[in-house]
Amino acid sequence: MFTKESKKNKLLILFFVLFIGIHIQAQVDLTKYLPQNYVKNGSVDYTNYLQIGVDMNSYILMPNFPILINKNGLQLHSNQTIVFQENSSLIMEPNEEANYGMLNIIDVENIKIINPILKGDRDHHLGSEGEWGMGLNILSSKNVKVINSNISNLWGDAVYVGEIPYKERAKYNRLDFFCENVIIDGGVIENNRRNGISVISVKELLIQNILIRNTNGTLPMAGIDLEPNNNEQFLENIIIKNVTTQNNGEVGIKYVPSRFFGSRKKNVSILIDDCKDYGSKAALVFGGALPDKSYKNQPTKVKGHVKVVNFHSFDNEHPIKMGTIQKYNPDIMFESFKVFKSNERNKNTENSLIREFKSRARFY
Repeated sequence: MFTKESKKNKLLILFFVLFIGIHIQAQVDLTKYLPQNYVKNGSVDYTNYLQIGVDMNSYILMPNFPILINKNGLQLHSNQTIVFQENSSLIMEPNEEANYGMLNIIDVENIKIINPILKGDRDHHLGSEGEWGMGLNILSSKNVKVINSNISNLWGDAVYVGEIPYKERAKYNRLDFFCENVIIDGGVIENNRRNGISVISVKELLIQNILIRNTNGTLPMAGIDLEPNNNEQFLENIIIKNVTTQNNGEVGIKYVPSRFFGSRKKNVSILIDDCKDYGSKAALVFGGALPDKSYKNQPTKVKGHVKVVNFHSFDNEHPIKMGTIQKYNPDIMFESFKVFKSNERNKNTENSLIREFKSRARFY
């Protein structure tokens, strides 16, 4: 005879088994959506076939071989997990577009992308205009997690975190357009044309455990570029931790607030913790304001802080640069930074930087 308690336990076990079974069945390999006699060498455009699979499933396995996609990229939906298998990759077909996204994460939430390998078309791009060909195009989205990225050769940025453009907003039922709660954890980003990661407008962002190198081609050429487009956007609760930038054309990590200043009150919170740059022209850049006459309205001083903790600069022409006009910026704070030339610590440069910036920043 079964007791009531044992019957309850068996029902719970049965429910758990059924749940696991349903979950496993939900892991759909998009190979099943490809046409007969598909090729596995990334030479044929299968964008439309993949998009059908993306539209119909929540837990997605990319085909375990290279896939060519066109300028439209893939459009993700809320509550999706995308897993790239060992040999999976997406390759952008050469195009002449000034603006594209390989994986478009637009007005959605609860997205997880695991082990993405994205290869852009910069070496074979058919046009010469624009600089906005993106790998991960994250716009006005919430709860996005990207694990172990390998993103290279984009016409623009490997990763863009920002807002839906004004001209497109009428079709979206939203009051706010900033991104929220984005995590970019692990991997390698390299040889992209404009930036490794562009951060335009976000509340709650974590970038960690990643190598960003060899960004080159068109300005800003930064590993990470924190640069709002206007006074309506946000840079709040941002953590950049254990990130290495290397041989980027201009900058390792860059904060550019010149278009962020305006009449609206803003609060910035950025922590750059335990990061290193090797050989970029400048390791860290903290921009300032334009002359007052450049602004339509008198800017309001931004509250908050940008804080650097335990930063190491190796063989940079400029370990740290700061813009001339800092009066509207939040507090720029430094705690423990070290400068190296040919692997020898250069305390003279460190002391010189402290003397140069002490009237405009806090060193402690």
